[in-house]
This record gives sequence, structure tokens and C-alpha cells, in this order.
Amino acid sequence: MSNLNEWKELQKNIQKQKAVLFGRRKDNRFFELPVQYNPASLSLSNTAGEDEKETMFQSTEELSLNSRSTLSFDLIFEALEETADKDYVRIQAERILALTLDTDLSSVTFLYGEMTFFGEMVQADIKYTMFDEEGNPLWAIVSVKMVEKEDDEEVKSTQTEFLSENSSSQNIFSYQYQSLKKEYENFETPVVVIRINQKDISDNKSGLSVADIEVDLTSGYEASLATFSIYDCFDKRAVSFRTEALKNYISLGSSVSISMGYGEITKIIFRGFIAKINFICEKEEMPYVQVTSLDIKGSMMSGCYAKQMKASCYSDAVREIFEKTVYARMQNQGIFTDLSIACTPDGKKTQGENSESDLTIEMVNESDYEFIVRAAKKFNFEFYVERGKVIFRKAKSVRTILMELRLNESLKSFDIEYDITGLTETVYVRGMDTGKMKLISAKSRHEEKISQGNKARQLLKNSERLYIDPTVRSQQDADYRVQYLLEEMSFRFGTLICDCVGLPELQPGNFVQVSGLGKPAENCFYITEVKHMIDTEGLYISKVTAKAAAIL
Repeated sequence: MSNLNEWKELQKNIQKQKAVLFGRRKDNRFFELPVQYNPASLSLSNTAGEDEKETMFQSTEELSLNSRSTLSFDLIFEALEETADKDYVRIQAERILALTLDTDLSSVTFLYGEMTFFGEMVQADIKYTMFDEEGNPLWAIVSVKMVEKEDDEEVKSTQTEFLSENSSSQNIFSYQYQSLKKEYENFETPVVVIRINQKDISDNKSGLSVADIEVDLTSGYEASLATFSIYDCFDKRAVSFRTEALKNYISLGSSVSISMGYGEITKIIFRGFIAKINFICEKEEMPYVQVTSLDIKGSMMSGCYAKQMKASCYSDAVREIFEKTVYARMQNQGIFTDLSIACTPDGKKTQGENSESDLTIEMVNESDYEFIVRAAKKFNFEFYVERGKVIFRKAKSVRTILMELRLNESLKSFDIEYDITGLTETVYVRGMDTGKMKLISAKSRHEEKISQGNKARQLLKNSERLYIDPTVRSQQDADYRVQYLLEEMSFRFGTLICDCVGLPELQPGNFVQVSGLGKPAENCFYITEVKHMIDTEGLYISKVTAKAAAIL
């Protein structure tokens, strides 16, 4: 299945969920928390002391919910697939737990088929029963208890209307704006923490100050980078830089971590190393030092190798590269923290088949970085770094939407563009099987919705784009390549460029939902770039660039 189809599945995934939790806030705003699997059973009791009833969901129509009933059930979340987001289970389980602590929450509704239970969540217990090698939970059981709440008829009518209109909505968000606003104390006091070799630069006793902080994150193949400037580092009397005070913070190759947030709460947004320093003096200004840091990909671009890999599939070859001593040393320094490498399709083939898994994998006059990028493009994978974690996975395979962006809340300004220039109806890829001297080809059609009517689709009718690719040497190569090229072309259609309230949670490689603007402006976009910065007024701003392949 192509990633474009998976993107469409993300838009429809609540329709596949039978059991859903809806929340209503005190300002009558609603949100939705679909469960991953339907509970196998539920328990129902009431305050009048009647015997507890327990039944399988197949017979829920027999349940009678009294005015003071208590409903108990278990929810299961899992991430056992190789390509699953390792934070998925923890995030989903903690979202349910957060409902018991949310003081702005007015009521919660459990919806399953024809059954609706209005109430409040009084208890949620999380039990993790399986973990991966890195300690990330892979399986969680969340035990939930709800007590029915006596709402007035007007409130129930409003909520019922919302449920009927939104039972198939797409609002599956990992983070809620109101919860983040509360956590960060109304976003009032922006804070940045920069650590060089694990030392907080603000703790220096030499009077050095830091400003002009910008962190450019990307889910593309290029490296993410961070820049900041160190001031009060020049001795006017000696007419020279205060080298002794600076030396601990400008040494090339030193590890760098940057955290941002508000008040006492900060979260890491970048890990890397110092790659460049500039000593600058502008006209009629005091000299200062500008520091540029890159994530680990910056260090992987040097070197050039020609060798045969031990691995028999590309995902194992990527792991093999990171087994080098130099990368173990960087991990110990904190330049990166861990790896999340999904299996490539060639690793899933049965041994002994006449397939790519039988072929040798070679590095051909290329750096570690160039080899991994080549592997990523071959299978339509992403290769980027998030908060120090190296991610190599199927492109846009994340299952959840990170958050909702609404104007005058998290969204401050925006430019949403839809452009059909450069789109074609069909993409072809051709190559040559040199062993058999046989022409290889693959094609894929663009079938996404690109307008409210059919005029735009008519303009693309019968248009084609042909790629001659000498690296395509098998039918599998051609199939992977055509999907990559089609997706790359399709996600140029929609572009979101916006300024948001500064949020460390905004990271590339995630979907966001723009809501409340009316169609076709409201849409689901995939974040490709985020710039975290403190502006000239001292405000923390997150500038987001995101892409969409279709309109809703």
C-alpha cells in the first residue's frame, strides 16, 4: 500500500473505530479520543446496589444504563509492528490518564455502536506489560472507570448533536492546546536552556550572555541545525575576545543540547555538535561569537567508502553503519541518543528466494550519509533526527495527528497554498535489468482530491511524467521508486507556512490538523520543517512548514 493511501486512511481511521471517547470542556468545546481496539468486555454497576452486570460487547444493546451507573472497561494500546512509532503506546495511554486530571473537563462520553454513556472519568490506571530493548512500552492496558453524570437536557442535547455530527471526524490529537496552555502556564515566560558538553551555558560566571537563538528542524534528508550568538565576550581594553571565558562553549565537536519551554518546564528539541564558529564584528557594534550546530547527520557527510556490507538487507546495513566506534563515541557524548530503524522491504523476503535479499549490498564511493539517503530513497523511507533519536522509517507512516491548529489559539498567522502546477495524472519509471537485458517499468496514477469540483482534475487528464532511472534494476526497484516519485510530487500540492505559539512538541515528521477555517483551507498537513526561535520581543515562536497531498 502506498503512503498516499495510508495518508487517506489516517483521515478515515475513526470510521473504523467502533468505540470512541468524547470529551466536553467547560467552554463547550469538544474533542475526540478514539481507542485502538474495542474493549472485549465491560462492567456496569449502579449506586442503588444492584448486582454488577458484565457482558461482551456483542450484546451491548441489552444493557440498561441507570442515572447513577458506573461503567468500567479496559483499553489496549500496542505498537508491535516494526514501523510503529515507539512513543505511540505511552502517548495514547497518558492521554486517557490526563482526562482524570483535567480541571477544564466538564464531561466525557463513551460511544460504542448504539450505546452512549455520559459521565465523568473518575479513574484510569495504566499497566505496561511489554517493552522494547530501549525501554519504550509496546503494550499497555488502561483500566477506565466512569460515573454517569446528571447533565441538564440542554447540555445533553448539545453533546448528542455533536456526537451525531462528528462520530466519524478526524480529530485524533496527541496533544490538546488547552492542556499545553495549562502545562506551560499560559505561555508567559519563555525559557531556553543550552548545554555544551552537558554544561548549562547560563551558569557561566564570566558574564557571557546568549541571544539570537534559532533551531531549524527538518524531516528531510538534510541535517537539522541550531544557531545562537554569545555576547559580552569581548574585552574592550585588551581589544580581544575573552578566550578563557569562551573556550568551554565554542570548542568544535562539542556536544550541544537545546531545550525550550516556559517557566520551569523545558523540553529538549535539538541534539547535535558544534560544527562552525564565527567571530563577528559589525559596524559600530561590539564583537560577538556565532555558534552553529548540526545534528549527527552533519558528521556523517564526511568520508568516502567503497566496500561490501556484511548485512543482507538495507535496514541491517543502516544498523551496521551505526555500529562503528565513532558513532558509539558520539552517542556517549550525547550528540545522539538512540536509533529507531524500521525494517526495509528487502529484509522481509524469505531467505533462498531469488530476490534482492540474495544480493550483496555495497557502498560505492559514498559517505555513510549518502548511503543511508540512497537506501531511504530506494524504499521511500525517511531519514531524520528527532530530539537526538535517529529515525529511519517508511515515509509519513506516523499513525496519529500531533495536534490541532486553530487561529487565535496555537495558530497566530498562516499562508495556505494549493498549487496544481507540476502535477501529472500518471508517473512512469523505467530501468533496465542488465543481466536479462530486459526493460523494467512501473507506473502509478495520481488519484487525490485536489479541488472542490472536477475542473482541476480535467486539466491533469492524460498528462504523464517519465523518469529514466539507471539505478532501477528489478521490478521491485521500479515499484518502490515510482511510489516515492508520486508521493514527492503529490505532497507539493498543498503547503502550509505558519507562525504558532512556541511549542517544543511541534516536531517535523508529524501530522497537524488545521481546523476552523472552512474548506478547503482546513486540512491535514505533514510537518517537514519547524523553526523554533525567540523573536525580537522575547516571545517564543514556532514557524512551521507542512505539506498536503490532497484537500479534505
